[in-house]
Amino acid sequence: MGSGGLLWVLSLFLKRKRAVLPLALAASALVGLAHSRLPETYSCLFEVHFTGSNLPGRLGETAAYFGVQADTDIETQVQVVQSRQVALRAVDRLPFVSAQASPERRSRIADEVAAGVEATPSSSPQTLTVRVRWGQPEECLDVAKAVLDAYGGQEAAARQERDRETQERLEKHQERLDQTIQEAQDLGIASAKIETRKQQVAEMASRQAAIDREIETYLARLRDDRAAMAATYAADWPGLAELDARIAALERLVHASSTEELDAASKVAPASPLAAVPSKELDALVQRRRKQLAIEGDIARVRDEQRASEAELTAKLGPDRTLRDVDRERERANAQAEEVQATLKNIRDSLEQGAAPFETTRPPALPLRPDSPTLLQLSSIGLVAFLVVA
Repeated sequence: MGSGGLLWVLSLFLKRKRAVLPLALAASALVGLAHSRLPETYSCLFEVHFTGSNLPGRLGETAAYFGVQADTDIETQVQVVQSRQVALRAVDRLPFVSAQASPERRSRIADEVAAGVEATPSSSPQTLTVRVRWGQPEECLDVAKAVLDAYGGQEAAARQERDRETQERLEKHQERLDQTIQEAQDLGIASAKIETRKQQVAEMASRQAAIDREIETYLARLRDDRAAMAATYAADWPGLAELDARIAALERLVHASSTEELDAASKVAPASPLAAVPSKELDALVQRRRKQLAIEGDIARVRDEQRASEAELTAKLGPDRTLRDVDRERERANAQAEEVQATLKNIRDSLEQGAAPFETTRPPALPLRPDSPTLLQLSSIGLVAFLVVA
């Protein structure tokens, strides 16, 4: 309707105001009478701030796996606090509702409680503002306290149940982390043993090489003596043949492949080429070779153990996994195990102490005056005022 239409209605009303005015006054009187018969309602406000979960916050990407969120879902809590279940719990806490009240009466009061509860997210993070409307100020305060108590009890029970489920999942995850850490430690120990055996082989080979040099030094001296004699005496001199036989016997001795062969080679008969070797030198040479044979046996044994350990380690690692990968897995498992242990401690403490799921930052207070007039009431008053002025 344009401005012309509004002017037409206004001119029509002014022309017929003698007929319309009594009707308007009668209508406003009826509206006022209806308003006077409506019961007054009072409002109680309270605010709660959620304390969040028991996770320390560093678990990050695994938090969803554990079923725990770092922050409380405010929209879900709005539905919970306005739910009929909370209202039914609140009725049990109302002092003006007798314990002998019939189920029908309790159900009717629960419906009235639920209809009067309005929850909205506050401007402060993780905070919920709850308005409870009721007919009497004292009862309104009782209803607000009962709703707060019922809601807190229900959420505390739900939090404890979630904490127990989270605790169970975390404990199972802790077992898996412990297995990962233990496996990494076992693989690390196996790798360290392999490296130790390699060092043992290197050390034994070094000792064996030192004995080889001592034996070779002794034989080299005999060969030098033989060369000096060959330069001095004729080739058919008997002493050269005896020295050659002695050197050959000593070489057989130092190259004996077993202790039995060494014992046989070191026997000195009257006609043996070794009879001319001083007994002290011969014994020293035999002892050196005996040490060499023992070292060779130790080297063979340690190398067999090394190969077996390497094969076992390779089988445990798999085709695409290295010891560096295992180290990284162990570091991650150790870091996460510390966080899981801290979380489990928080959860156990929370369950033991019965920690509240939220803090009441603004407790309910006794309302001093009824709620403001509704939009319908304000419109009626405005209409009456307009008619009177007209």
